[in-house]
Amino acid sequence: MNIVIKDNSNYNESLGAINLTDPNTLLILSPHSELSSDIVSILTHAYKQYDLNDATITLCYPEEPWWKMVSQIPLTGVCHLFMEEHNLKSSNLILITGNFLAPDMYRRWRTENNKSDKSSIDLKVHYTHWDHWTDVQKRHNYYATHKKGRYFKYVNLNGARRRHRSDILNYLHGNNFMKFGLNSCHYISSRLHVDLQKMLPLRADHLLPNSHHVDQSHLYDNTYFSIVTETCFSNNEGGITEKSYKTFYYRHPFVMVSSPGTLAVLHKLGFKTFDGLIDESYDNIKDDDKRMDAIKKEIHKLCNMSNEELNDWHQSLSDIYDHNQNLLYHWSCTSRRDRPRNDNYN
Repeated sequence: MNIVIKDNSNYNESLGAINLTDPNTLLILSPHSELSSDIVSILTHAYKQYDLNDATITLCYPEEPWWKMVSQIPLTGVCHLFMEEHNLKSSNLILITGNFLAPDMYRRWRTENNKSDKSSIDLKVHYTHWDHWTDVQKRHNYYATHKKGRYFKYVNLNGARRRHRSDILNYLHGNNFMKFGLNSCHYISSRLHVDLQKMLPLRADHLLPNSHHVDQSHLYDNTYFSIVTETCFSNNEGGITEKSYKTFYYRHPFVMVSSPGTLAVLHKLGFKTFDGLIDESYDNIKDDDKRMDAIKKEIHKLCNMSNEELNDWHQSLSDIYDHNQNLLYHWSCTSRRDRPRNDNYN
């Protein structure tokens, strides 16, 4: 018996991480709020109802890369303690997450709590946000022309409120770089400079947030690079979403405002990035403030380049664009079960 417990939102997308062909698989759908606040009760109920010596519980959290906390304990720790309390084997309890930093955090938690490396839950990292771009196979003919005279230097799109997004917008505003780019900001925050608050909402894309499948080619065709403010930025939660993948589809170089190691994960997945003109060593900086300073330095450098310099650089990247776009097409045409994941962290 395989008992699968997951959030009842994004139902179809996350099933790419689970094999439901086995008739002995039982799927339990719960509201997100209950999974976050009452996961111990849900696990205990499953334990009492089924013989877990012959069963497996799979907690499926692949959609978003949040570092789940339950009563100040990370979800990996909660699962580990449950496994120990009930004398379960690692094979009895599987946690699927979209947080590529979860394994490091789990190892740290085990060290801090004197938990042996020989005893651990089965932790798997899956990358499910390709599902937002499965339809690119229907648009395989997209090819941005290398036209001169693009109207703006960069595009920077921000949907949900995040502290690092406000920080970047304040930086662009404070350095008078807003005029060089297409900026969107769909949220209100007291962290934004008072002058920026008066300008809200910024609607460069003229779209509502989460419009993943809407054609945005006009934004990328008229700019030279992207400032990608990913969902996560801190050094304890990291994920790759459609925000990154769309730059591959639209053939755009980027500065990645994200958690440490994001570029390294993209490289492991087979994508190429733009180290050279862009100093991508910021990806190795775990301190959030220092990493942000290094990212701003690269944004400053690019914004101070002339359009002619940016155009020459943009045209020199065709081979990288071709590689990334073709790889994205490859994965979007591949079954969910066969898409990239890493199951070998323990």
